[in-house]
Amino acid sequence: MSHLMRQAMPWLLALSCTLAIPPTASAAVQTALPDLKVRGAAQPLEPWERNYLLAATARLFGACHRDELEKDAILGTRPNQLTLDLEDGTRRVVQGVGGSSSPFRRLSFYELKDGEIHQLSDCRQAHIMPIASIMEAKSLNPDVQQRRTRAGLTSYEPNRIGYQYDDNDVSEGYMDATLSLKYPLLHDGYYSEEAALFNPYFAFTGRFSQYLESRESSPVIGKRYNPVLFFRHWLGDDTRYVDIGLGHESNGQNIDSADAYLIERLEFNRKGEDPDFARDYISRGWDYLSLDWKHTWYTAPGGALDTYLLTRYFLDDGPFQG
Repeated sequence: MSHLMRQAMPWLLALSCTLAIPPTASAAVQTALPDLKVRGAAQPLEPWERNYLLAATARLFGACHRDELEKDAILGTRPNQLTLDLEDGTRRVVQGVGGSSSPFRRLSFYELKDGEIHQLSDCRQAHIMPIASIMEAKSLNPDVQQRRTRAGLTSYEPNRIGYQYDDNDVSEGYMDATLSLKYPLLHDGYYSEEAALFNPYFAFTGRFSQYLESRESSPVIGKRYNPVLFFRHWLGDDTRYVDIGLGHESNGQNIDSADAYLIERLEFNRKGEDPDFARDYISRGWDYLSLDWKHTWYTAPGGALDTYLLTRYFLDDGPFQG
């Protein structure tokens, strides 16, 4: 097996079920297509569905035009994917490419053989439809109504809660929580080939700390208030995108002068508390422009690695700084 074949094939492994072809199948299918692997099936395939897919795929790949891809091409897996391994080492792949109103908008076809990757084109619709019908019926993707219901408030940054110790704060530690949500504006929140070039979202992230038994009245202190309006450009599916945004980040406090800070210190001192607690009420805030990138790398078997690149440009005088 060539270097390219060894490099590409791990990206194509998927959650699988092995097919045992019954005696009723044709001799040609028994010999050529002994192994069927399906990624994205919400339910196990029935025996007749497996046999049907095998026969339909054999017809399809025997009639389409083949275009060779670049030598260094690496083919990643998709949430909806059908993979067939032939006895001669050939691998055939059918991938469902995303869309918001159905599990996928179209199918792409690839064949890996002798270290080369070919993409199939000019395929007959009559050969494609049997494969598409079963892949859509068994898809993991929810139907359009479920997708629109689920596309409301979703996580933006990681949400977490825990107990934190800070050498610049109380020695007893404090409870710390972050809540981060986003909401799509004027769209359903999912990738679609028919989507606009940039799709708007509103997001908010808040961080709050409660000082249990270490301060009088166990106060909850707001440490981060971060609204952001951003526009998402999808890079081919819902696992890859670029976000461009305008945000404001502050701690939501109101001390904005040296005199007000000294007065707050005196107040803490009068109550017998540490006057340095006054630092929590100093107003801090700024506007920024953001450019974020995400890419999901699918790994075998059935895993995924999410990678992010987040950039910020802080403005000297932004529109929300006051």
